[in-house]
Amino acid sequence: MGKRSGAEAIALNSGNREERKAAHQFYKDNGYEIKSSGFVKKLVDV
Repeated sequence: MGKRSGAEAIALNSGNREERKAAHQFYKDNGYEIKSSGFVKKLVDV
């Protein structure tokens, strides 16, 4: 469907938590590449 409508890529965000490892492997197994990382800095203690 995506290619037929002119899409060139699919992008998604997935957390870097331990419980996401299986999902990350699924994405890799299906041709997705790791392309970026994000960073967060807390400004206040919660």
